Amino acid sequence: MARDEAYQRKTRRQIFNGSTWESGTHVKSEQFLQWVADGKIFGVEHDGSQFYATYQFGENGLPLPIIKEILQLLREEDAWAIAAWFHFPNSWIAKDLMPVAPRTVLGWHDEILRAARCRTGTYVA
Repeated sequence: MARDEAYQRKTRRQIFNGSTWESGTHVKSEQFLQWVADGKIFGVEHDGSQFYATYQFGENGLPLPIIKEILQLLREEDAWAIAAWFHFPNSWIAKDLMPVAPRTVLGWHDEILRAARCRTGTYVA
């Protein structure tokens, strides 16, 4: 069991260090909390604070619509499993025959949703 916990901590650290995250007062705003309640964004708890990956937002600062669609498909997963799905390369989504992380190709609407539908309980197909 300790080995699983150590692996989980290492994986979470890798996910957290591999993206840019929003935290602080503005993520506690009414607007941010409403986005979470509406399933438009997700956050993870890290070191006692809530963080939101910046890849969820467009240049205008609003949640990307694709995030809500993905979250609806991954709704049974916990926040860290969702973060892992976005973070790690997924063989259902390929560029030049190489799997890519969903967070890097959020504009690929159909491919992203197919990958979320094909989720097998791990972050790879």
